[in-house]
Amino acid sequence: MDAEKGVLGCLLLDPETTLADIGASIKPAFFHSPAHRTLWELIVELHEKGQPVDPVNVQRTLIERKWLDHVGGPAVVLELFSFVPTAAHAEFYARLVIEAHRLRELIRIATRAIQEAYAKPETPEALIDRTCSELMGIGRIAGIDSRRMTADEMAAAWLDVQDADQADASPHVAVPMGIDCFDREPQGIGGMKADYLVIAAETSGGKTVFCIQGAIAMALAGRRVVVFSYEVSALQIFNRAVAHYGCIPNSELKKRPHDRAPEMNRLISDTVASLAALKANLVVYDDPDLTISMVRRLARKEALGAPLGAPLGMVVIDYLQLVSAGDLNEEKREREVAVIAGEMKKLCRELNCAVWSPSQLNERGQLRESRAIGHAADVILTVVDGQGIRVDKNRNGDRDFVMPLFLDGPTQTFRERCGRCHGSGLLTVGGAGVQCHHCHGSGFQKPAGVGIAF
Repeated sequence: MDAEKGVLGCLLLDPETTLADIGASIKPAFFHSPAHRTLWELIVELHEKGQPVDPVNVQRTLIERKWLDHVGGPAVVLELFSFVPTAAHAEFYARLVIEAHRLRELIRIATRAIQEAYAKPETPEALIDRTCSELMGIGRIAGIDSRRMTADEMAAAWLDVQDADQADASPHVAVPMGIDCFDREPQGIGGMKADYLVIAAETSGGKTVFCIQGAIAMALAGRRVVVFSYEVSALQIFNRAVAHYGCIPNSELKKRPHDRAPEMNRLISDTVASLAALKANLVVYDDPDLTISMVRRLARKEALGAPLGAPLGMVVIDYLQLVSAGDLNEEKREREVAVIAGEMKKLCRELNCAVWSPSQLNERGQLRESRAIGHAADVILTVVDGQGIRVDKNRNGDRDFVMPLFLDGPTQTFRERCGRCHGSGLLTVGGAGVQCHHCHGSGFQKPAGVGIAF
């Protein structure tokens, strides 16, 4: 319990630094005391809303919500403010809290397994599988950082999967994405800027592909990119990055290495090595339990930890409707989505970087769940099947026009239509580059990330 008091004491003394250091590692469930759990959630909420974190405001809020007796009265709050002399040891106290929680989880799982074993379960195999799965899950309790993978780590893990034949089918200046109709102005977006951009499409419409393509271009420009993925794993993201960056059809990546041509294996190897060289310029968190407050804390942490010469250039949150505002105590989903959109806009302004978020469309072709998404966004792009990507909103430029792009599914890349015949974009990928099936020309724009296959 003293460790929990130490964490809360540090949080009360210096909420900004404490949340930057341990906010991504501590979850409310880690507190054994319900009173401490309530205080953690309340203090984080007050800080995220920009309200003062002091004895007067904390007690006032507890009284308003009729929680003061639940946490032990005013004496408990005052004790926490004087429990530690400095917030410098927050990580030490957090580690003790996490270790105690892991032990409690171990005891709980083992006790239940023993009870079920004595009760003669349906099959021993089912009990063993369930218990092993729960025990393996304890390893993740150490914090969300365990879900953080840099580009070189993803490359190593991706190659391990390939070897096992188990392949899974300055921020102030605009950075070119490598697509002319996107990068130019006017009648374009003017490149990747420190804007909150929403890319909307129907299911499987290419939202994630577009964001990965932008993320790679940003990382290649020497900026740090952080991707928060709620729907797909880090290795699935890396697989798409390999297809895009190397201009490699997905069908080849799904093959076993010994079923590919030697030239293709060399191309894949070169592509993976080039992506691995990005290292911490491309970071993925693939924890589906991240709330928007946790995303903000982790993004701040990445921004503060960025080495000289590699400022934070982009945050990708994939995708908007899967994010939870759980620790902001919003109950109605429409209101929750509005809060999330507002928090993304705050993140964009606070860190002065591009924030991109895919969003689903409803059956009427509108942004799903809340019009507040459109109000918060600086740029709204909509993938229109058979036409391209429509610019529905552009706070600082042209709007209401369509960029002539198409999704090249096999190589997971958005490309401009052929400049010679404006054909459908059917491609031949090979030693001669990219050729149009309609006019056999090569009038396709080469995305910034692609450089190996051309």
